Amino acid sequence: MIDHHTLWRLCLRNRRTRAAVAAIGFVVGTLWTVAAQGATLDYWSFNETSGTIAHDSGTAGLDGTLQGGATFAPGIAGNGVQLDGTNGYVNMSTSGLSQVGSLGQGTISTWFKFDRTTKDNDILPVFYLGDGLGGAGHSAALLEIGHFDAGNTKAFFTIIADDMHLPQCFDSGVNLEPGKWYNFVAVVGPNGNTGFLNGKEMTDRHYNFGDASTTYFLKDVADQRVLWLGRGLLGRNTTEQYFDGAIDEVQVSDTPWTAAQAADYYKSVTDPPTPPAPPTPPPTPSAVPEPITALLVALAAAMAGRKAVRRLSGAGVVPAAE
Repeated sequence: MIDHHTLWRLCLRNRRTRAAVAAIGFVVGTLWTVAAQGATLDYWSFNETSGTIAHDSGTAGLDGTLQGGATFAPGIAGNGVQLDGTNGYVNMSTSGLSQVGSLGQGTISTWFKFDRTTKDNDILPVFYLGDGLGGAGHSAALLEIGHFDAGNTKAFFTIIADDMHLPQCFDSGVNLEPGKWYNFVAVVGPNGNTGFLNGKEMTDRHYNFGDASTTYFLKDVADQRVLWLGRGLLGRNTTEQYFDGAIDEVQVSDTPWTAAQAADYYKSVTDPPTPPAPPTPPPTPSAVPEPITALLVALAAAMAGRKAVRRLSGAGVVPAAE
């Protein structure tokens, strides 16, 4: 029997089953109340093995194109996308972008492994929705590593609403380590925001702007021209920055995840269920020992002889005495 972790992984990897899940609300073994507010709009698994197209199996269908030094490579679950930190990124289709950009609440979940620490005026952008221009009128939503200071490797969730208005920005509170996989989840609901790192709520997260009650999300990004993974800008900087490392399993949902859902999802990736062992075949009948075989043959011969005697007696023939 397939358990709920396996169902979660299989359903999200296929657009048709993802739509069915959204319709019936069966996710991670729990019935969610899913109507217009329960769909995974975007899900990039990066499990392709060739070509340059990263398919979106969410309902928005924003397929991405690998650019520059971006290649499919082993990720946290199957394949991911490896980025060179120079010009490699994934450029998402703008068709259907408004569906994602209109979200007033929801969840962004990413997996990443960065390969270096940050430098001065440097970030490692994972997720970027914005104008793609930077400068004085910059507006964007970002999940990134670092915040301009050299050596800063905290994970950040930042909303730049319009013309450098930063109503919301929190970070992990601790520096992350290069060369390790992390699951960073940003959640905004009707009553506030939170974040999860590796399945655990970041109760000690640090706010640079806003607080836990702030409810700014993707719809508050005024100028939405591009959606990039692995490329972005922060602040008034007009020089694009690129992620150096691997990204995998990126999702955008219109449902604010609970702590239980974030923990369950993290476990489904890092501790997938072990397939059941195949049934034990029935034992092979052992060979009959030779003495028993000889005995059976003799018994069969004796029985055949008795039957022959009875047939002759019934016909009035008396066998000759030996």
